[in-house]
Amino acid sequence: MPTQTSKHFKTCLALACVSLLLLITLSHPSIRLQFRIHTDTTFSEQHETETHSPETLASSTPFDAQPPLVRRHVAIVTSVGHSEVFGPLAWTINTVMSRHDQPTSVKIYAAEPPFLSLLKRIGMLPGDIMRNKQHLHEEIISSALYEDDAGAMIDMVVLGTCELDLERFGPDLLEAWDQRPHDQKFTLVCGVHNGHTTGWFKHISEWSSRGAFRVMPISDHVSDYFRSTFDAWADSKDPIKRLSLYEYIKVDPYYPVSDFTNFPLRARPEDQLGNKVPCSAVLQGNYEQGRRDYARVFEDLSRLIRGAVFIEMGVLVEIARLIPFIIKEDAKNWGYQWNSDEH
Repeated sequence: MPTQTSKHFKTCLALACVSLLLLITLSHPSIRLQFRIHTDTTFSEQHETETHSPETLASSTPFDAQPPLVRRHVAIVTSVGHSEVFGPLAWTINTVMSRHDQPTSVKIYAAEPPFLSLLKRIGMLPGDIMRNKQHLHEEIISSALYEDDAGAMIDMVVLGTCELDLERFGPDLLEAWDQRPHDQKFTLVCGVHNGHTTGWFKHISEWSSRGAFRVMPISDHVSDYFRSTFDAWADSKDPIKRLSLYEYIKVDPYYPVSDFTNFPLRARPEDQLGNKVPCSAVLQGNYEQGRRDYARVFEDLSRLIRGAVFIEMGVLVEIARLIPFIIKEDAKNWGYQWNSDEH
């Protein structure tokens, strides 16, 4: 009798465990869905196939394809130099957009400086990328610019040097923005180099209040400056500033770097030990300590050309001082002139 009772108890316990396991399993949404698809006869097979077919599920998978581009036709506009900035920017935009199947375009409305001609010659920029900036006034309101994208219009305008370009192009661009249909507006992106030039600030509110303005500084510290400035303006007691939507202005830095990986360099000279040495070194911009920390730049260069520095066991060791013969390159080979103080 006890044996039969024990067997009966074990059987009940096993059934209870199976029931609990089945309940837990079916409580999972994906399992429950599969179970209903295969067992529920109240739904027709056609309904289930249409609702849960692999094609339907695959179409909702976020990894199938890249999301469509919101902006497809970009105009880079400037009346200033700085081609070392807007040239690489055009290359970056063109590289990113070429990965999509949508019709895209990048045009530069400016005079063609030698640096841009170089980028075209080595294949970084398309040969037809340049446009006469005098045509911008009519093309910014045209819907017949692109044969492969009927009805499309320029939907992003990038000012290469906003400190000057917003004064020169801003009024006409604002008029065009207001004139275009509500579903064909464009975004104005301001390329800025520093925060010391403030004359163009008075034009920001007319763009930010339209929700059509972004700032693109070329360094992190300039980005931080504009973020803090816009936040301060947004909290101002001045009602005009508070209603200008400064807090919604996006600030995204862009670092202008050109890809010269395959640049056809001429043969470089060799030093006494047969090592190839650079022909020249170039720093862009005016050599003004107030604009950039050139003193630190040349200090670092001087330190580096005297010898390598490496970290071992957490201690900095200057190889040049300990083992002078390891240094295989003399800065004089690439044109550096030592002065008496440096020696």
